[in-house]
This record gives sequence, structure tokens and C-alpha cells, in this order.
Amino acid sequence: TANEEYIFQKVIQMIRLIVNPFIMLPVLLMGYKSIGMVVVTTLLTIIVEISNMVFCFKRLKIKFSFHQFDFSLMWEMAVFSSYIFLNMIIDQINWNIDKFVLGRYRGTIAVAVYGLAAQLNSYYLSLSTAISNVFIPRVNRMVAIENDNKKLTNLFTRVGRIQFILLFLVCSGIVFFGRSFISMWAGADYNGTYAIVLLLIIPVTIPLIQNLGIEIQKAKNMHQFRSWVYFFIAVANVFLSIPLAKAYGGIGAAIGTAISLLIGNGLVMNWYYHYRIGINMIYFWGEIFKFGKSLLLPVATGTIMFLFIDLYRVIPFLICGIIYIIVFCVSMWFFGMNQYEKDLIKKPMLRLLGEPELGVR
Repeated sequence: TANEEYIFQKVIQMIRLIVNPFIMLPVLLMGYKSIGMVVVTTLLTIIVEISNMVFCFKRLKIKFSFHQFDFSLMWEMAVFSSYIFLNMIIDQINWNIDKFVLGRYRGTIAVAVYGLAAQLNSYYLSLSTAISNVFIPRVNRMVAIENDNKKLTNLFTRVGRIQFILLFLVCSGIVFFGRSFISMWAGADYNGTYAIVLLLIIPVTIPLIQNLGIEIQKAKNMHQFRSWVYFFIAVANVFLSIPLAKAYGGIGAAIGTAISLLIGNGLVMNWYYHYRIGINMIYFWGEIFKFGKSLLLPVATGTIMFLFIDLYRVIPFLICGIIYIIVFCVSMWFFGMNQYEKDLIKKPMLRLLGEPELGVR
């Protein structure tokens, strides 16, 4: 990652995703059940890690040196990493506590319905990190060399706008087509998943369009505050989710998570970014709100489809989905995207077509 060697990384991940079901399915059909799944997952993980090791040694020429060991640096790294480790544990607690609470107070059916929503939410989370992870080396260089908050704000905003375009397309698609999709995919027994998934993905969109800020915090060694904020988010989530889950089941648990995320990420972390990290959040949100005009047409189109078209049949569902994506892209191109964002699409297309990039800034 530090050497910006993304192609090998992404190809290995893609191959793993493709190969996994082709190996997993025969293993399950032979009757090995969960043990077989664990063995296949473990073997694929080992193969991927060995591939990464070979690439690092052969291509990147990475070498280990055990001479002149710097214990003070080791201690500094341990303190730095401990907060990241703490945050990873808290993330696991925060995203899994609802299922534990539901299992305790509402039974396995409620857990299954919530679990499907959590699975869709995990896919949604991965979309944003796929974009921001590419900028990790650049952020660290910028902080190490210049530490210019204005430049960091501009990069933070550029990446956030790109993430917003992608995430709003997916989020709005789930709003308009999610109910029928869940019904066709999982069956009528999982209709309750729709409301739960909306309560999870809408609040989490705020931190997802700002997750480059996590790397800025780490580069500045100011990520400790976030770990504590997420700790209190997890605590608040527990205290809110238990009574709400008892009263309203999976929807109640999701409401508890949504409230804690909105307060922790929407208010506290935005305050921290603006007043402590030095990122101009007023400018950031001003740039995000500029998308407002471009969202009117796709929202109106999606609302009409949701209200007046039977999306529970496959053909109308697919046709309306394609139309919605086209309307969203056209509206975003003409009313939302700036020149930098348009160039991200135009330049690769011109190179693919073998045409000179004239007129593209």
C-alpha cells in the first residue's frame, strides 16, 4: 500500500472472491458443512498471504533487519497501534451487539432478519473504503512533508464528493428498490429487513463520505480521540438498543444504533475534524450540499417507480433499475459533478478509445 502497488493487491482479492464459491459449493455438497467452509476460508487466506509475501520479497525487494533494534520506536508504534486495535474491537462490538441483544430478548427469527440487513450494510461499508484506501500513501506524504490543512481539506472534500456520488446512488437505490429486492432475494419472511437496513445505512453514510479523515488522524497521530468516541458510541448503542429491542425487535435495535451513530459521527467527529484536526468542515458540507440540484430528478423518478410500478416482478424491477441508474448518472453529470470529477471518467475513456485528451483539464 505504501508503494501504491494496488493492481496486484486488487487482482488477488478479485481472484479470491471468484474462486471462493467454486470451491465452497462442492465442499458443502459433499456434506462437510461449517467445518468445510472454515477449512476452505483458511486455505484461501494462507494462499493469499503467501502470494503477498512473495510479491513483497521479489517485486518490492523488502528486507528484514534485526540489527540495532529501536525499542523507543517500538514503544511509540505500540501506543499508536493500540488505539487502532481498540477501535477495531469496538467496531466489532458496535456492529454485532444488536444481534446479541436480539438473540437474548427476541429469539433466532429476529436475529436472522437483522442479520440479512447487517449483511447488506457490510457491503455498503466496503464501497466507501475501496475509494479512500487508495489515498492512504498520499495523505501520509502530505502530512509528513507539508501538513497543510488547506490542501488536506481540498483532498478530503474531493474524495468525499466522489464517495457521496457512489453511496447516494446505492443508498437511494435501496430506498426505492430495496423492499422488492429483499422480497425476491430472501423471501416474504424477511420483509422486516427493509426498514432495518435503511436505519443502518442512512446514518452511516455520514462517516463513510468522511473516512479519509481517519487516515488524516492517523497520519497526524491524533486518532486516539476517535477511539474513545467510538467506545462511548458502543456503550450508548448497548444502553439504547436493549430497551428498544425489547419493545420493537430488530427495528428498535437498529434505531439505537442509528441514534448513537448520528450523535457520535454526525456531531462529535465533525466538531473534532473542524476544531482539532484542522479540516474545514463548513467548506466540506457546502461542497456536498451543491449536489442538491442534481438529486431532484433521480429522487422524483425513484419515487414514481416506488409508488406506481409493481417492482416485485423481475422484468419491471430490472428495467426500472436500469432507467433509474441512467437518470441518476445523467442528472449527476449535468447538474452535480465538477470538472475534476468529470475528468476522472473522460480521461480513461479517451485513453481507451485511443483519442488525444484535448480540451480535458
